[in-house]
Amino acid sequence: ETKAISELLEQNAEERANQVQNFKSLKKVETAKNLEAYKAKKDLAYQACKKANEAEKKKSGVKSKGSTVPTPEQVTAMVEELVFLESLGIDKVVEDMDPEPVSEDEEEESEEEEFEDGNDEGSVKAKKRARSSRLQQWTRAESIARKKQRNQKRAQNAVLEAANIKLDLALQRKNEKIIKQALRAAAAAGMKGTDKGGQVFCTQKMREVYRLQYDMEMKAKEDKLFLQHEKALQQLTVRTDSFGSDRFYREFWVFRGDDRLFVQSREELPLHAQLEAMSRGMVP
Repeated sequence: ETKAISELLEQNAEERANQVQNFKSLKKVETAKNLEAYKAKKDLAYQACKKANEAEKKKSGVKSKGSTVPTPEQVTAMVEELVFLESLGIDKVVEDMDPEPVSEDEEEESEEEEFEDGNDEGSVKAKKRARSSRLQQWTRAESIARKKQRNQKRAQNAVLEAANIKLDLALQRKNEKIIKQALRAAAAAGMKGTDKGGQVFCTQKMREVYRLQYDMEMKAKEDKLFLQHEKALQQLTVRTDSFGSDRFYREFWVFRGDDRLFVQSREELPLHAQLEAMSRGMVP
């Protein structure tokens, strides 16, 4: 039995080594993919960083001849950002959208012409009354149209404000369900769409929530892979330290990944331990 257990442990140890090697290989493949993406987008990221540095320098009003050449850290971060946006199918990130101010309802007054009761003939008065009537109808129609536009803008502002609140909540709670709801609400509010040039855009705040979702998914994927790796290793028992011994010098062993308790009998003990147990009359 001892020989069988030893062979099993050796076999498991070899299999564990293979499992660890496979896990490291997966990591290497992932690293290689990241390196390939870096090389493919390095030039684009460099130009984007340089343009951003120049814009920041111009905005700050600094007239010094400081270099706008991007640092390696900036380029690496920009490559990661470009890969991230590409995975979402987004071409650019725009400023956050705030509700537009809506003017209060103004009292609409019909514009009526005043007529003098002078020497105007009846036909002239009739024409003026008809013209005044048409003007009133036009003014009323314009008033209704403006009121409708204001109501539509108020409704759009309400949707936009609700979407912003949901995005803020998603960033705070970091809950998968809340994140999905917030992204749907933001898209419905117009925070994501296609501009006149055909480029897909999203707002900065929506991008932050997308990034949170992306990081959470990547972490969940890595955790799942690691747990699968650990579970596979636990199926392969290896010897650990002795759990202890009793007064008959029997050793008790536990093996990682195995719930059973193994007992090393007296016959498997070293010779000096067997002789000592026999001299004390402890042989079972």
